[in-house]
Amino acid sequence: MHDQQVAALAEEIAGVGHWRLDVAARRVTWSSGMFRIYGLERTPEAPLAVSMGMIDPEDRARASADVAAAILTGESYEARTRITLPDGQRRVTDGRTVCEKDAEGRVIALIGTRVDVTQRVMAEAAMTAAYAEAAEQARRAEAAEAIAGLGHWRLDAITNAISWSDQMYRIYGLELGARLELPAVMAMTHADDAEACGERLRRALTTGATIGSVVTRIRRTDGALRYIAGRMVAERGSDGAVMAVMGTLVDVTEQTLAQAALAESEARFRQLAEQAADITVRIDLTDTITYVSSAVRRYGYEPEDIVGRSRGALLHEEHVEVLKASFAGMIGGGGLTAPALREFRLVGKDGREVWMEGSPSVIKDAAGAVTGVITVLRDVTERRAAETALAESEARYRLVTEASRDLILKHDADGVIKYISSSARHFGYAPEDLCGRRCSDFVHPEDLERVNAFTLAVMRDEASGEPACHYRLRAADGSWIWIEGNPSVVRDENGRFHAVINCLRDITERKAMEVELAAAVIAAEEAAAVKGDFLANMSHELRTPLTSVLGFTRLALERPGLDDTSRGYIRKASNAGAALLTTVNDILDFSALEAGQVEIRPRSTDNRRLIEETLELFSERAAEKGLSLSFEARRLPASLATDPDRVRQLLLNLVGNAVKFTDAGEIRVVADWKRGSQRLVISVIDQGPGLSGDQQARLFRRFSQVDGSSTRRHGGTGLGLAICRGLVEAMQGSIGVESSPGRGARFFFEIPAPRCDAVNLHTPAAPARFRRGTRVLVADDHPVNRELVRAILAPLGAQLTEACDGEQAVCAAARLPFDLILMDLCMPHMDGHDAMQAIRTGGGPNAHVPILAFSAGAESEGEARRRALGFDGDVLKPIIPATLIAAIAGQLWSGVDAASLRGQKNPSPVTGREQ
Repeated sequence: MHDQQVAALAEEIAGVGHWRLDVAARRVTWSSGMFRIYGLERTPEAPLAVSMGMIDPEDRARASADVAAAILTGESYEARTRITLPDGQRRVTDGRTVCEKDAEGRVIALIGTRVDVTQRVMAEAAMTAAYAEAAEQARRAEAAEAIAGLGHWRLDAITNAISWSDQMYRIYGLELGARLELPAVMAMTHADDAEACGERLRRALTTGATIGSVVTRIRRTDGALRYIAGRMVAERGSDGAVMAVMGTLVDVTEQTLAQAALAESEARFRQLAEQAADITVRIDLTDTITYVSSAVRRYGYEPEDIVGRSRGALLHEEHVEVLKASFAGMIGGGGLTAPALREFRLVGKDGREVWMEGSPSVIKDAAGAVTGVITVLRDVTERRAAETALAESEARYRLVTEASRDLILKHDADGVIKYISSSARHFGYAPEDLCGRRCSDFVHPEDLERVNAFTLAVMRDEASGEPACHYRLRAADGSWIWIEGNPSVVRDENGRFHAVINCLRDITERKAMEVELAAAVIAAEEAAAVKGDFLANMSHELRTPLTSVLGFTRLALERPGLDDTSRGYIRKASNAGAALLTTVNDILDFSALEAGQVEIRPRSTDNRRLIEETLELFSERAAEKGLSLSFEARRLPASLATDPDRVRQLLLNLVGNAVKFTDAGEIRVVADWKRGSQRLVISVIDQGPGLSGDQQARLFRRFSQVDGSSTRRHGGTGLGLAICRGLVEAMQGSIGVESSPGRGARFFFEIPAPRCDAVNLHTPAAPARFRRGTRVLVADDHPVNRELVRAILAPLGAQLTEACDGEQAVCAAARLPFDLILMDLCMPHMDGHDAMQAIRTGGGPNAHVPILAFSAGAESEGEARRRALGFDGDVLKPIIPATLIAAIAGQLWSGVDAASLRGQKNPSPVTGREQ
């Protein structure tokens, strides 16, 4: 056979065709196989145009591109092409194309093969579809198992090999595909069920018995206890022998637990029904009671007395027919009628009547047919009584609102009036004319915004604490009336806004009184200011002559050569002046306390030394009366933060009173420090006559004395203890007394006293004389005061220049330089404040010279205020030589600690007031 014939036969057998494209001639030749593949009659030349039209449009452009690329690159390629035959059949062909090249490597032709792979592609598609269908069937089966919670298993009787569905793994809580061993699986069975489960499996394997549904417990690997229900059957061989056991399992945990809960719930229901105060009653279709709870005993019946009787046997005759009709309507499917939901009377065995409230519902069987009625009866006798009382209360409330002059109204969220009491007639309105109108229509325009804001805050529960709102309301005659509104919000049982209730009270007269009161307050404040000015003037006027009396008598007592009689007279005059000064100081101190002008300045203080020094001031007077003074310190630190001047003033008053009122015995001062509360307690204990309860009640009051009779032995203003109380309270402390008649008294005070750094106890003494040539300007409108200053300072080497008022002082300071200026505060023409300011700002030689305020101690501003205004310190009147010298030395003497001398005070031995 010729080679070409053999090749053609081979192509036909293999279903293959080949072709050649001459690139230069652009001529294509086909083998016979190509014509067969394309379903065309053989022709001398390949039907190129026809064949290109037969290629699927989606493959045609790619086929042309593949040919062009091969010619250009010389690379072979493979391609799958879909064609449509002239008879309409669709075929799939696979082809491979190689390049034929000349000696120079240029492509001269393309040679390719084409094979019909339609059957193979169809077979592959069918196989893929079959695999997909099988997978879908498996997925659906698995989904069905998952939805049903059903798993299946197989145990080989020969090898004990176990095979499980995926749902079995889920039921047992194992990972999918985990290795399964029969002992491990059986070990997961609950210990109480393991023996019975193993016995069922052995019976199925040995006898081939079919095991019906049985519930078994298993313990999963995560510790969860599950209930499973399963069946198993034997798989037999051709000889009838058991080959395997197959079974199904479903997780019934939820159903089992639900059934257990239902049983428990039924038991609880019966228990509750038997123990509850409400009566549970079940009635069948013949209106016969089939069950009644034991709560019926509260009304004298035993349950067995009621069961089998008609419901009407328990009811008051008024309600029998109505409830019977309601029962018939429920049984017939007509629904629950209104009376069945309402209240009715039950007659107890003893004949007493109680009001009951019933809540009936029908009982149906599994088919939905009504089998009876069950109801719960609640005793509402007390509630009925409360509702009756409430109705009576509401009637009384309406009576009160109608009789009250206060206007009571209700409005909605928009302010529309829904109800208003008849007291609206007091404002000239008829109640019916106001309902439906807005509250804002009657509010003064100037008050409207404030009233709206207040009402909105009340509605939102955001009220700031103000219980009422005052505003003006227009009366029917057009006049404006001041009212007080007290709105409150009414909410429903769910807390939602329902309405606003407001009670409006006419306060026009009260507003007028408030205006009058405000005017009275202003007048009182003006009177207080006048009083302050009066006290300041009185202080100046009283202290000015006292300055002369005390100053010159003290100077006279220091002069040598006085005979005893003269010295005695002068001492008596000096003591009288000191007593008068004590009275003046008490009045001024009390006035300062009432005005809140007392300054408390705590600083590091050695309180032990302070108390000892204060007691020394009374040693001479105590000795004259034969009294002993003692001091005891308990747990007292070396230094505490207290105001030493105020503590000294308190001690001077309390110890002075003890010395005054004690005729014999001992006076003790005890100081104790409480570490926990950081407070200082000082007690003054005497053996005087003691105080009755009546007398103690009058202590610490102003102008009050224990002995107020005209024959009293001891004088005084009666302000000392009142001042003590004011000082202690200003220090955030407390003061009190413990006493009984004939047993002495203990006066004590307690003040805050934190521990602090130790105080510098060394205070340098004032110099005996000044540096010679020290120039001092003294400005005072009283020549006696100037003369007294000269008498004190001139012997110490000071050169004094005098000015009788502020203007002269300013002129003198502008002409001559001074080392220090003493400036009286109250002077004619120009007072001390203005004079000091003029010197400070005048730019003269004394702009920075120390200026001390010559003060009576009762001016409106205190020492701290005067320092802030530009004064360097104070010298109080009456003048005490040592104090004046120390104050000046503190400013000028270079050998003295100026800060220490500037703060040094010389207390009065009578009142403790700083002089």
